[in-house]
Amino acid sequence: MYGYLNIKNNINNNMFEDTDMDKLKIIEHMKTCKTIGDVIEYIQEVFPSWIVDEVKGFSDDHPELTKLWEEDCKQNNTKPHKIFLVEEIHDGEIMTLFMNFLSTCGIAVQQHNHFRKCKKTQKITPILYSKEKKE
Repeated sequence: MYGYLNIKNNINNNMFEDTDMDKLKIIEHMKTCKTIGDVIEYIQEVFPSWIVDEVKGFSDDHPELTKLWEEDCKQNNTKPHKIFLVEEIHDGEIMTLFMNFLSTCGIAVQQHNHFRKCKKTQKITPILYSKEKKE
């Protein structure tokens, strides 16, 4: 659901593992946040440096990615807002909780090293299919 290209992610370290985290405590703290911005700040406290960048959307060369994102948003009664490029993605409970929350806000989450960002459009293209020159 999160990796629109269904790419398996290689986890090189455990920086974002949630083995010592109390999921209920995190959920309770999230409930006290008044804005989406407050939740995003909290996510950054829990996983510092996880969010690497944010972009406007997928390249117009890949309408299928935008369509999948729009369908996901429709299921959550929201509209596409932006995409967070993150250091890594795995199926830990806390990371899944955060990704599900972001998804309900129209924020897609993609692993940064699977995409190339266009400086002009602020949109991303999958590296596998990218036609752009490396900068």
